[in-house]
Amino acid sequence: MRNNIKPSSEGYFALLQKNRNFRIFWLSRIVYLTGNFFRSIAISVMLYQLTGSGLALGASFGLSTLPLVIASPYAGVIADRHDRRRIMIVAALSTASIVLGFLLITSVELVWLAYPIIALLTIVGAFSAAAHDAWMPNLVTKKQYPLANALDISIFFILMAFGNLFGGLIIENYGWEPAFVFNSFSSVLSALGFFLIQTPRQILDRKPQTHSVWRDLIEGGKLVWREQLLRGVFLLDVMYCFGAGGTGLAITFFALDVYGLGSSGLGLLYFLYGIGAAIGALVLSRWLLRRLDFHRQCLLLGIICLGEGVFFALFAVGPSAIHSAIALALRAMIMGIFPPAVYTVMVQLIPPELRGRVFSYRIGITSLIVGMMPFIYGTFIGIAPMETGLIIAFLMGIPGAVWTAIMATKRLKADTVTHL
Repeated sequence: MRNNIKPSSEGYFALLQKNRNFRIFWLSRIVYLTGNFFRSIAISVMLYQLTGSGLALGASFGLSTLPLVIASPYAGVIADRHDRRRIMIVAALSTASIVLGFLLITSVELVWLAYPIIALLTIVGAFSAAAHDAWMPNLVTKKQYPLANALDISIFFILMAFGNLFGGLIIENYGWEPAFVFNSFSSVLSALGFFLIQTPRQILDRKPQTHSVWRDLIEGGKLVWREQLLRGVFLLDVMYCFGAGGTGLAITFFALDVYGLGSSGLGLLYFLYGIGAAIGALVLSRWLLRRLDFHRQCLLLGIICLGEGVFFALFAVGPSAIHSAIALALRAMIMGIFPPAVYTVMVQLIPPELRGRVFSYRIGITSLIVGMMPFIYGTFIGIAPMETGLIIAFLMGIPGAVWTAIMATKRLKADTVTHL
């Protein structure tokens, strides 16, 4: 039977106080992500103001994920073979350089430059994400991992809230250029933070380095195919992403076009979204994961997806911006539980030396779907925004309903030996 992984009884503050390496890691992530969220809202506002096109927005969302399909599996192998700290430092410094390319876009004729820059930043982000996901379990103890994971994910959503809020206000008053400069500066500071982390030698892939990358990728794929439960989690993610891939576009389009809220209003909408998700990740996920055994943790994944679909439908049919904002915040609160839950489940199924490529497989496969859907939804959202939102909600909720039924009837057993 599985030795269930549950959060440590110590609090978040105690974890940060006692674990120097994780504290620096976490603070460096704060700096890095703050700049990234400034950049994210700046790109959306810049493209919409220059083009006024839903398809142009959809293309930016698509290119922020599609390159992950190719880059993520390769990045996972690199994260298993090489020093993960060094990878994150190089990725942060690369981001600092590439993001300044947005400053060249001064008119609608130069908008095309945004897309290769977005693609490059996405590729760099794939290496950073693979190293991050594979490295963080080595910075904490077994019992600290769920707590550290929830804290790491919650700060993502908190910074989504405040980064977008303040980013929107700055852009409204000073334009989008300062946001890109700040992103460059924050990336340099985060690289310095990662450099200060002192860790013992990481667990690397034990096979000779002469093995090809493609052979290593195939081995990671075999693990996913061999583990029935792991394969099921992957399938749930993939099917859910047919809907979730359109949420960012829908939120942005509803804020800027349907409700005419402007960049500050878009920032406020994402602020509520981020706060809701942070509550889910920081408070609700910890409360739930401490009380659920492994089987119920797996069941929880389906309930979350189903709940997200319901609340996003309410967002799409909201009679006013306030109603839609409340529904979006509730959807985000449920969504915030998912990352800590799914990583807590997956980390118990994956050997340490294979985590980089398997986590990257998940990113790559889901990114293929998430990257394609904004192009599709972007074609129709300008014509029928409410109907497009309801389709997105339906495609998020149905996989959750099916997974919940499978796990509730115990047709899929969850009793594999833990690897954490």
